[in-house]
Amino acid sequence: MAVINPPGADAAQKLRSALAAVEAGAALQPLFEAATEWLELDAGEVLTREGERDAGLYLLIAGALDIVRAPAGDAAAAPEVRGTVRAPELVGEMQLLTGGVRTATLRAAERTLLVRVAAEACEQAARSAPELLSTLAARVFNRQCRDRLLQILPAFLETSDPALVDWIAAQVEWLSVARGDFVVREGDPGGDVFILVDGRLRAISQSAGGRALGDLVPGDVVGETQLFTGGRRNATVVALRNSVLGRLPRARLEEAMRRLPDLGLRLASVAVERAQHAVQRSAPLRAAVNLVIQSADPAIADACARALREALQAHGAAAEVSRAAVGRALGRPELCDLADEDPRAARLRAWLSEQEARQRFLIFVSDQSPAWSARCLGCADIVLQVTTPGAAPEPFVAPQAEASTALAQAKRWLVVLHEDTHRPHRTAAWGERFSRYFHVRRQAGADFARLARAVAGCEVGLVLGGGGARGYAHLGTLQAFEELGIPIDALGGTSAGAAIASCYALGYRGRELEDTIKRWLGGSVDYTLPLVAISAGGHMLARARQIFGDLDLEDLSLPLYCIATDITRFGMLVIDRGRVRDAVLASACLPGIFPPVLVNGRWAVDGGLVNAVPMDVMRNFLGPRGIIIGSDVTGGAAAARVEGPAGAAGVNGWMQLLRTLWGRRTLPSIVDVLQSSATAAGDYQLQRVIDIGRPDACIRHDTAGHSIVDFSRPAPLRDKGYAATMEALRPLVDSGRFPRAV
Repeated sequence: MAVINPPGADAAQKLRSALAAVEAGAALQPLFEAATEWLELDAGEVLTREGERDAGLYLLIAGALDIVRAPAGDAAAAPEVRGTVRAPELVGEMQLLTGGVRTATLRAAERTLLVRVAAEACEQAARSAPELLSTLAARVFNRQCRDRLLQILPAFLETSDPALVDWIAAQVEWLSVARGDFVVREGDPGGDVFILVDGRLRAISQSAGGRALGDLVPGDVVGETQLFTGGRRNATVVALRNSVLGRLPRARLEEAMRRLPDLGLRLASVAVERAQHAVQRSAPLRAAVNLVIQSADPAIADACARALREALQAHGAAAEVSRAAVGRALGRPELCDLADEDPRAARLRAWLSEQEARQRFLIFVSDQSPAWSARCLGCADIVLQVTTPGAAPEPFVAPQAEASTALAQAKRWLVVLHEDTHRPHRTAAWGERFSRYFHVRRQAGADFARLARAVAGCEVGLVLGGGGARGYAHLGTLQAFEELGIPIDALGGTSAGAAIASCYALGYRGRELEDTIKRWLGGSVDYTLPLVAISAGGHMLARARQIFGDLDLEDLSLPLYCIATDITRFGMLVIDRGRVRDAVLASACLPGIFPPVLVNGRWAVDGGLVNAVPMDVMRNFLGPRGIIIGSDVTGGAAAARVEGPAGAAGVNGWMQLLRTLWGRRTLPSIVDVLQSSATAAGDYQLQRVIDIGRPDACIRHDTAGHSIVDFSRPAPLRDKGYAATMEALRPLVDSGRFPRAV
């Protein structure tokens, strides 16, 4: 590289011509004319090297520079050419703004002529004209957006014509939207079309009560339907996190469609596809997931980030984004303390955008810096609050914001980090600000793997249905899950299924689980004057208290919900918070046999009356890509005909008692009648539940011939459940459908 004298009398004209050809070049002309050094490079010579601290500003007058960078994560690999910068163009704005290290090597692709302004001269000019930094930051922002758009357009337009792609990219106007801002509102006039290049949006139907229609990720389009119909916006679109869109005004888009007739067909196909799949398209696979880890203890936050990053590698590329990571990558950790509107923050924004394009998961580690915390939360899809069992709940102030921000709130999950064993402790004291609770042991890879599956949206949910003593078949299902190596990330249950699921979530396994259920559900009944029920329910409650004590559902090592029938407001009651014993007793409280249970101000009885195998609830809990297995114990061949008194004949209870003692009873007992009625009601609704829940498998156990009320013989049903589950799930395991347990 040689420093040369200005090349001839026309040097000034060459400089002005080059500046006139670059964006915002006119604003930089006084800077270059005042302090300029001319450089000349032969092909193959290096201008700057990756990792160097060179904060000079360069203007490429003639020739071209290759952008050379080592592959990410492989320091031993040979550097690769990632792109080429051709004259006329500015180089070095980012380093000038931030003073950080070069993120790539610039090497002359051919004989190249440049002019250089030293960093000192730039800083002096910025002090006298502060708008210079804003000008450079705007250039950087526009170039980054254009680069991202050029990556998106060829696939979207289904054309590789660079001239056409460049022309369309040149028509775009850039729009930054903060988390919670509206992009369009339902009912507004249509017209412009938007292309998302960074961030995440959500489409919401206000006319349908705020129902989410789906998420939009980089490469998706907003407003294509109204382009053809000329109507009003049919959905509200809000930013789920800080986002950047390219806006194509209607007039320019119509010109683009004249140049590329297939563009109209492409936009029409997008509109049709979205209309067909709006309900199910809520989590596109190509979208990066951004997590934010918060903790009062920085050491805990860092440890959790490292372990979670390792666990997430099973689902895609994952990277940690912390103050230390920024320092390693950019050489300037203090960039984290800059407000987003500071021009010097452009370098950090660019790096974060690049990481999001490269990674499937980004794990942001927040700290005490207000600016860095705000930036992390602005990017968040999920916020993980990490604490320990003995820590006091941290105060939380609900954000005061418009409805749009409320719609865009990130998911908030609480992660309780235990030592070597799970010791639940007042988890519910953290309040209802968290939608999920995770209990994770520091050294347990299986626990972090479970958290990673939740982040990746591929959890395995097992739903155990009601059916009285026939629920023993669920024990075989659980045994098969363990032998097949299928992890269980969430449990749901009704009636006997809720009882078994709750004990499993508490940690009971194998024979201990079987004995506990037999002792609990098959124990003695304390009969009473049947004004409310024939049993006082005291014995059942006492046994439940022995098993669960005062534990809350939030304290269990696995998330659990129980289904009950709400006889106060007449509907289904999903219980996923509060005392475990109350939730399970309400779900298994057969009306007329046991008194109703008061839950959250409502009287509740057996959930089998409304939803015997609640797979639809599990689908809402896990999302569209979660894996759901249902276990239904109401199946089996029904009796074709029974013998007994014809019609609605009067029944003498004393005679039925004698017939029972003589072994000649022909009528079902009151318990059989009530339990079978609940089973029939749930079974009638099962197909609707399957249609909504879309389970990967619903195992229909053959329980014909087994009493609903005889809890004395679990082994035959357990063995049947095991065989049926192995037969149903082994093909799915062999096909790789399930994640493997760690």
